[in-house]
Amino acid sequence: MKKLAVFLSFLFVVSCSKDDVCNTNPALSPPTISDISYSSIKISGSVKGKACDTGVISKGIVVSKEELPSINSNVIRINISDDSFQKIIETLETNTQYFVRTFLVNNDGEFYSSQTSFNTLNE
Repeated sequence: MKKLAVFLSFLFVVSCSKDDVCNTNPALSPPTISDISYSSIKISGSVKGKACDTGVISKGIVVSKEELPSINSNVIRINISDDSFQKIIETLETNTQYFVRTFLVNNDGEFYSSQTSFNTLNE
């Protein structure tokens, strides 16, 4: 009986592989900017967690006048169940450069897309 238990344990360990482990790094597209005006933009993109990632806490867009904005910057959250978004951001400063990234926070940490920048129009 002991031999059978040892054999079954060995078989179980051998049958598990790295492929069984979920990589929870999300797929984040850099945001697309359109309709730039003096004080507003339209922003769209995709923030998709992995199918096996059940620990999504928050996702959306971060906006800042500083490069590489993070969730400590101006955050615009999107519904956790939405994979894509389209938002209008208003009350921006005229003739100013901004940086934006999409983000997702899950149980493994904070993840960001590459950043996109834009300048609001000068009056």
